[in-house]
Amino acid sequence: MACTLERVHYYDQRAVEAFWSKWRQDVGTGRLGAAGRRPGNGRGNQGIGHSCA
Repeated sequence: MACTLERVHYYDQRAVEAFWSKWRQDVGTGRLGAAGRRPGNGRGNQGIGHSCA
C-alpha cells in the first residue's frame, strides 16, 4: 500500500520489509542470474575506447 501527500510518497513498512527480505533471498541463492553490473566499459563488443599507444 502506498499513498502520496504533497508529492511525498509513503509506503507500508511491512510491505517494504517483505519485499527486501524476498529480494535478498533471491540474490543470495543466485536465482536472479547475473545480478548487478557486468564488468567492462559499458560499450559492449564494439572495441572502441581509449587506448595508449
